[in-house]
Amino acid sequence: MALHRQDARFKRNAHIRQKIYAGLFTAFVIAFWAWLMSYGCVYVWYGFLAVPLALYGTWLMVTEKNYVWEMLMQERREERG
Repeated sequence: MALHRQDARFKRNAHIRQKIYAGLFTAFVIAFWAWLMSYGCVYVWYGFLAVPLALYGTWLMVTEKNYVWEMLMQERREERG
């Protein structure tokens, strides 16, 4: 039973890390785009790259699925054979 609780805590912590990293990624993309636009209005066209990346980071923050945990568990299953 203790191992089950430990796995649940690890899964919860991985989900929290996913949300934090996604938030940092989104903030970085928006800040980088704003920094580029401060050099000239021609860089507004990088919005075609920045907006989907920011939306992807926002989606990772709000999704209930824990992609980091799923990848770790898949690697463990492949190692065990």
